[in-house]
Amino acid sequence: MEEGIVIYWNGKFGFIKTTQDDHIFFHKSQVIKRPLLKLLSRVKYTTKTVHTGRHTGRLRATDVKVLGDAKLESFKTYAGILESWNRYGGKIKSPQLPALVHVNRIRKLYSNETFKPGSYVIFSPARDPNSENKLL
Repeated sequence: MEEGIVIYWNGKFGFIKTTQDDHIFFHKSQVIKRPLLKLLSRVKYTTKTVHTGRHTGRLRATDVKVLGDAKLESFKTYAGILESWNRYGGKIKSPQLPALVHVNRIRKLYSNETFKPGSYVIFSPARDPNSENKLL
């Protein structure tokens, strides 16, 4: 079993940030003791390759078990400026990273935050599992 931290959870599905800085999808049906799960929960899980549908070949988390709460200090964080933003996502430029970081609205810690170009942000990127050099 692997361990990670829930970086997105909407009550139906979510994403876990892995120890390799990737992120992996999970569905609520795979969560053991679902009421305990929340954003920034530390979890243990197994992985399974999807064999049907549009996500064929991708990994997803199964048997997700809550271990406790993660601490924000456990994330490697960066500072940057939001270069572009629309209601679905944008790009962050950080002097600590060589490339722009793509950000999606689902990665916001507080969904009611207002983002606009020029905003200063603190973030913890995850590697895009579909592109070795792309950060999300």
